[in-house]
Amino acid sequence: MTKFEKRTVRLLTILLACLIVLPVISQSFQNTSDFTQSQTAFDNGNFAKAIQLAEFVLNKKQASTKKSAKLEGLEIIAYSQTSLGKFAEAEATIQDALKLVSDPQVEPYLKASIYFCASWLKRKQRQIPEAFAYSRKALSVNPNDSQIQGEYYLNIGRILFSMGYDVSAIIWLEKAEKTLGQQKLTNPAILEVYRFLSHAWASKANFKLGLFYSERFVNLVQKTEFRYKSRQALFERGTLLSATGQKLKAFDLFKKGLESALADKDTYYSRSFLNTIILNLLYENDPAERQQGHGVPDPPVAPLRSRDQEA
Repeated sequence: MTKFEKRTVRLLTILLACLIVLPVISQSFQNTSDFTQSQTAFDNGNFAKAIQLAEFVLNKKQASTKKSAKLEGLEIIAYSQTSLGKFAEAEATIQDALKLVSDPQVEPYLKASIYFCASWLKRKQRQIPEAFAYSRKALSVNPNDSQIQGEYYLNIGRILFSMGYDVSAIIWLEKAEKTLGQQKLTNPAILEVYRFLSHAWASKANFKLGLFYSERFVNLVQKTEFRYKSRQALFERGTLLSATGQKLKAFDLFKKGLESALADKDTYYSRSFLNTIILNLLYENDPAERQQGHGVPDPPVAPLRSRDQEA
C-alpha cells in the first residue's frame, strides 16, 4: 500500500467520524450561578453556547448580580457575538457594559477589559479611529499596570496589522512580548502576541520568523485550557508549513487538529481541517496537476488567514 493510499484510508476513517459527530452538537447546560461554564464554552470555541450560558446567568440573577459580575458576563457575550460576526448585537452589549464601567466599585482591570473589548469590535468593523480611541481609554485606566500596558501594545499591533502596516505592527507586538512575556502565568494575551507576530513576519515573507513564532504559539497554547486557541494554532502553523513546502509536518498538525475539533464538536475547525486535508490528498493523487508547467507547483493549501478573519 502506497503512502497516499494509507493516508486515504485514514481520511475515510476521519470522514466517517465526521458524519457521526458533527451533526450532534449539544446545547444543554447545567444550572450555574457564575460564568464558569460560559467562559469554558468560549474557550472551546462554542460562541453560541457561551452567549446562551452567560445570558442565562444574567437573567436568573438580574436583581442581585453585582456590576462587576454583570460586566464579566457582558464581556463574554460581546466577544462571542463579535466572533460570530453579530456586530450589531455586540455593539448593543458593549453599550450596556460601558454604562457600568464608571462605577467606582468596578476594579480597574475589568474596566480596561471592557474598553479593549470595544476596541476589538471596532477593529473588526473597520472603524479604526474608534478602535484606537478605546485602546487609549483602556490604558488610561491604569497606565502602570503591566497587564493593561501589555494588552494595549498588543491591541495597537493588531490594529496596525489589520491596516496592512506590518513593520509598525511588529514594533508594537514586540513591545507587548517584552511586557507580557515576563509573567509566570500564561494568559490569552501573550498567545495573541505570538500569533500576530507570526502573521506579521509571514506577511513580510520572513517565513523563518513566522514559523518561529507560530511554533511558540503552538507549544505554549497546548499547556493551557484554551482548546479552541490550540486548534487555531495548529491550523495556522500547518498552513504556514504547507506554504513553505513542509507538507508532511503540516499534515500531522492538520490531523491532530481535526481529532481535537471532532472531540470537542467544533464544527468550524472540523470543516477547516478536513477541507485542507482533502485538498492536499487530492493534489497528491493528481498527476496532471503535479506535472503541469516546468516546475512543481505549490500544493493547494488553505490560504493564510485574512487580516480581518482572526477570532
